Formats: sequence, C-alpha cells, structure tokens
Amino acid sequence: MEGREELTREEAEELAKLRSKVAKQKQQTKKNGEKPRETRKDAAAEIAKLEELAKQGPLTSEQQAELDLRREIEKEKKEENRLNTRASRVRKWSAEIEALEALPRSAANEAKLSTLQDNVYRSAGSVEELAETRRRLAERRRS
Repeated sequence: MEGREELTREEAEELAKLRSKVAKQKQQTKKNGEKPRETRKDAAAEIAKLEELAKQGPLTSEQQAELDLRREIEKEKKEENRLNTRASRVRKWSAEIEALEALPRSAANEAKLSTLQDNVYRSAGSVEELAETRRRLAERRRS
C-alpha cells in the first residue's frame, strides 16, 4: 500500500493502527520470550546448586525431593520440545498433502503424496503424546 501510491486518510489511519498492533505484539512476544529463557537458566542453576550440595554430603529429604522433581521436569521439558518439533512436522506434512490433493494427478505428485502420507501415519501419536507430556509437566510444576 504505502510507497506505491498516495494513501487516503482512512488507509493511513488503518495503517497506523496496524503498525501500533504489530509493535504491541512484538513487544509482548519479546517480553514472553525472555521469561522462559530466564526460567530455564534459573532452573538449571538450582539443579547445579543442589548437585553441588550433594557432592559435599547427603541432601536433606526436602532437597533430594526438590532435585528429583527438578530433574524430572527438565526431562519432561526436553520431551515436550522433541514432540513439539514432531507435531510441527506433521502439521507441515498435512498442509502439503492438502496442497498436493488439490493439484492435478501426476506420477510425481502421487509419489510425493504417498511419502507424506506415510510420514504422517508413522507420526500419528505425536500430537496425543505431546498433549499428555504437557499435562504431566503442568502437574509436576504445580507440585
């Protein structure tokens, strides 16, 4: 719109509103993006601190329980990340399948379609597994 022709007053106002929304979304994304990184660093630092205490001598039952819980949460978080990646691939493959099905049939399209369908079939449980992992992780974090 902008740069190609003169904007009407309404278009300029709409563009200004959109830019404002985009700026707010970017700011919110940045704010949200920093928080998980800090949380992961804090969690890793706490695990390291407890492990260092364990090297110096036996931990109290509360400290041992906290260390075990933090390790389990870290393990579940890694699993969630792995499953997120797999679920993302499945969504991408599914979109490609839809696009290929809309195209005229050809040998190349059929081969690609078959491959994508096989990939989706093999990864079928990923989304459910991801949901279960997220549920367990949320449960452990509440503990």
